[in-house]
Amino acid sequence: MPSEVSEAIDVWALGCTIYHLFGDGYPFTGDWGILSGYLGDVVRTLGGRANVPERFWGALSEYGAFTRAEAPVPHDWPVTWHQKMLLIRGDSEEGTAAPLDHGDDEIVRRIVDAALVFDPACRANASTLATMIPCEWDSEGETMSLPAE
Repeated sequence: MPSEVSEAIDVWALGCTIYHLFGDGYPFTGDWGILSGYLGDVVRTLGGRANVPERFWGALSEYGAFTRAEAPVPHDWPVTWHQKMLLIRGDSEEGTAAPLDHGDDEIVRRIVDAALVFDPACRANASTLATMIPCEWDSEGETMSLPAE
């Protein structure tokens, strides 16, 4: 698996941070201290083996991540990050931990979706994420104001 530091790693970290702030929990939990458990939870949370590019299969198999990701979980256990966030926050109508209106809720979900893509080559870059946030800059380009509703 690639180990170089790149903008894609920063975007991944931003996605995890945004999830943590708005979801009030970690997007991936796994078994802390056990690499196969953590990687297995990443694979499961991002939709399973089908969402992992084949070029990563060898390394993930070597660490036992697919075995962990494909292990049965209780039927009411949240599996994907969408399910985890919904369990923590509720939907936009009844948000419990960090209520957001429907539009803001959708923006957060789209940004996290674009940032938490397993393949760094397919992950959104910072500029793309910035375009997902509806805002306006003043004439000097220094301050941000949200559009009037």
